[in-house]
Amino acid sequence: MISNAALKQMYVEFNGTRVTRAKDLPKQFLGCVERHVERVTAIQLAQQRWQPRAGIHQLLPIPTAFAGTVAIYTSGTNTNTIPFDASKMTLEFWGGGGGGDGGTSIGTGAGGGGGAGGYSITSNYSIAGQGGNTFQVIVGIAGGGGTAGNPRHGVFAGGNTSVIAISVIGWTSAYGTGGNPGVGAANGVGGAVTNTNSGASNTTGNNGTAASGGSGGAGGAGHAGGIGGDGGPYGGGGAGGNTNNNGSNGVAGAVVFSYVA
Repeated sequence: MISNAALKQMYVEFNGTRVTRAKDLPKQFLGCVERHVERVTAIQLAQQRWQPRAGIHQLLPIPTAFAGTVAIYTSGTNTNTIPFDASKMTLEFWGGGGGGDGGTSIGTGAGGGGGAGGYSITSNYSIAGQGGNTFQVIVGIAGGGGTAGNPRHGVFAGGNTSVIAISVIGWTSAYGTGGNPGVGAANGVGGAVTNTNSGASNTTGNNGTAASGGSGGAGGAGHAGGIGGDGGPYGGGGAGGNTNNNGSNGVAGAVVFSYVA
């Protein structure tokens, strides 16, 4: 049964009066409203010369144009639902960036920079007629920077990002590998991407740079995003630490959906 909260979020009119409580709506109209609640913002209902046997009534949905929407995920495991009335989507994602290694506590040894996570963008992918279907989104975590010392320790790769179809038809699971960490003075290598869906363009993450003398290497830069307002770049690698300094953490990955009519 439709909830009072759902009724208040739309405009339902019965015989010229707005209805905000389900109990005030005749039972014969409840099913009609429930079927339309996901698609319209205004419903007009009219009961004309009510007869118990015939029950003359009409439902007049007044839809509003779908203006498009953007959903951004920057951590954890999430579910994304395709909006009703959307026909195309652009999807981009980044793997997490690898951490930079720490410097040594003796001599002039510094740490290498971590690699950036892989990046992918899938443009104008058709999802017409799939409103309500869902994706599972897992965002790759940032790789931890290494701790200075002799020996230095505790540096980590970035986490992998994935976009998997739960009920979406035709989508092949896509993955962005996290960037590798800097190890000692050596740089970390950028992460790869697996995305074979129509319209996909994949980019391996940028490598970090190696340490030079007592100066830590730079982390690989995260790839710039291709969706306006996506908040990117994400997935950059962490800088290596200078002599006797800890390395920096990488930047977590992200997944961004843009839906249009």
